[in-house]
Amino acid sequence: MAFMKKKWKVLLIVMLILAIPGTIFLIYRSRYTEDELIITSGDRQIYGHLFQPRFSGSEYPLVILGHGYGGSYSDNLDYGRYLAENGVACYVFDFCGGSEDSRSTKVDMNIFTEVEDLNGITDYMLEQSWLEKGRLFLAGKSLGGSVAALVAGERPQEIGGLILHYPFFIRSEAFGGDGSKYIVDDMVEKIGRFQGPVLIFNGDEDTYVPLECTKKASEAYENVELIVMEGSGHGFRGTARVQVKEKMKQFILSGS
Repeated sequence: MAFMKKKWKVLLIVMLILAIPGTIFLIYRSRYTEDELIITSGDRQIYGHLFQPRFSGSEYPLVILGHGYGGSYSDNLDYGRYLAENGVACYVFDFCGGSEDSRSTKVDMNIFTEVEDLNGITDYMLEQSWLEKGRLFLAGKSLGGSVAALVAGERPQEIGGLILHYPFFIRSEAFGGDGSKYIVDDMVEKIGRFQGPVLIFNGDEDTYVPLECTKKASEAYENVELIVMEGSGHGFRGTARVQVKEKMKQFILSGS
């Protein structure tokens, strides 16, 4: 009888030990919610995922994060989860016609249609009761970064901060050009209308968006921090990606 009791005690301890990782995961996962959110903007349906923190009070900041050319919302899911775990809501989405994988309305995409998409999302988010006043941030990667910069320049009083990952200010077909030259000079006046805090990342080995182009673009802003990611190309992976997430969190929660 004593042997059986000891056996059950050992079995119970083993079960509790095995249950610990799953319990930790559930507690960690419960720090935020993730929901599909489709936003109607004009005649378009914009598909995305909204991440919201659970334990940050009734109001909290928001980052709207756009992907690069040919990308999708799934490229940014890890950013959304990380930020929401740390008290910042995040909406990641598909630009309409932004790629073959886009789940948003199909259109002939160019930078102007993407600006319209981001403006529609911004309008929607500004109406949400949980959005902390003055704490709406726009962010974007590559072409999505130039779109975020343009929208911030159009509505500087409504945007609390701007986060750009290797913003694509190069004369491409999306800009009505042939890829032959930078167009930073053509864009400075437009993007420079936003004079709030700006955080820019660029890899020193980026061959698509050379560092000198991003340095030129950063001159449009008065309150800007340009972080050069050593050893990174067009996109951040591994340790560099972790560092970028942490810096984004600090930038947002510091009050910028």
